[in-house]
Amino acid sequence: MSTSPDGRYLATGRHNADDDLLIWKVDGTSPLRTVDLTEDGVLVPRGLAWSGDGRQIFAVTQGPAGGPPSLHTVSAP
Repeated sequence: MSTSPDGRYLATGRHNADDDLLIWKVDGTSPLRTVDLTEDGVLVPRGLAWSGDGRQIFAVTQGPAGGPPSLHTVSAP
């Protein structure tokens, strides 16, 4: 979980192969956006961070059997 620099949005992740990244408005009850980052990998623990200007979210995934991690850049809402 990671909060945007302006405190208006929250990025959360799931440690499974579907909809790895969810972007929420802090006062919302359902995600504004869901992103499937990879077909077979999973989001790594503590693998989310916002850019300093809040325009991008960085997410790190890794395959289920290990291997090298992958960095994904997602445009923020």
